[in-house]
Amino acid sequence: KGKGFKYAGEIVRRKEGKRAAA
Repeated sequence: KGKGFKYAGEIVRRKEGKRAAA
């Protein structure tokens, strides 16, 4: 559960970061 949650969080963070950077 922890691994899956961390992976999903990283994807969301990456998507959010790209939008924020833009």
